[in-house]
Amino acid sequence: MQTEGSTVPGNARALYIGHQRPCHVRMEGEALVIQCGHKAERSVPLRHIARIHLSSRVDISLQVLSQCTRRGIPIVVTDPHGKIVLRALGREGIDEGLRLRLQRLTQDFEWPARFDNWHRAQMMRATRIASRRLGWETGADAMRSLEQRRRSELSRRIGKHMARRVIGQWHSLALAWMQATLQQHGIDARSDAWVNDRIDLASSLAGPLERQLLPLLMHWADQQENNVVPETAWRTLVGHFEEHARTVERTGKDLLNRLHRWLVEND
Repeated sequence: MQTEGSTVPGNARALYIGHQRPCHVRMEGEALVIQCGHKAERSVPLRHIARIHLSSRVDISLQVLSQCTRRGIPIVVTDPHGKIVLRALGREGIDEGLRLRLQRLTQDFEWPARFDNWHRAQMMRATRIASRRLGWETGADAMRSLEQRRRSELSRRIGKHMARRVIGQWHSLALAWMQATLQQHGIDARSDAWVNDRIDLASSLAGPLERQLLPLLMHWADQQENNVVPETAWRTLVGHFEEHARTVERTGKDLLNRLHRWLVEND
C-alpha cells in the first residue's frame, strides 16, 4: 500500500503522509486511519509500519503519537523545506551492544575530538566514493568541491531554489533513516549516547550516509522535467529513496559496522 509515499521491502513499510496536501491521522483499533483532502480514507495497520515521515501540515492525534512511540515506531515531522521540526522515537530496541560501547566511550573527556577524527575520515571516504561513481573531479578540498558541484549540478537541472529545497529534503530522509536504525540498536532520544556535549550521533552519521548516496540524488535529478513543482518533486524524491531502500540499508549498515569496529578498537 502506498500513502503519499512508497513502500520498502519486507512486511514493515515507511509511511509518508501529507507532503502534498493537508491530512488528518487518527487511531482506529490497531490501525492508522488517514484522510487527505477529498480523497477516501485509508487504513494502515501499525504492524505494517516501520517509520512515519509527516509534513507539518498533518493533523495528528496524541493517541497516534502514544501508540506509535509505545510500539517503537519512529515519527519524524518536517517543514515544507524538509527541515526536521519534531521527532518522536519511541522506546529503545533490544540490541544494546552498540549503545553500551558508546556510553563507555562518551565517559572519556577526549571523546568529542576522537569522534570528530573518525567522522571526518568517514566523510572523506563517502566523498571519494560518491565522486568516483559520479565521475566528478574534486580539488584539494574534496569535501567542499563536492558540495559546490552538487549545488551547481542540481541548480542546472531543477533550478537554484528547488535545488536548495531538495538538498534539505534529501538530508531529512537520510536522517530519519539513521534515527530509526539507531533506535533498533537501543539508542533513542533518552540515551546518553544519543547526544553528548556537541555531538548528535544521528545527525553526524547522516552526513556520510547522505554523501555516499549522492549518486542516487543526482540520478533522481536527471529524471526530472523542467519547472518541476515542489509537491511533485517531494513525491518523486520519496519514491526514489524508497525504491532504492536496499542500497540505502546496505550503505547505512556498512557505516554503522564501521562505527562499531572503531568502538571495539577504542573500548
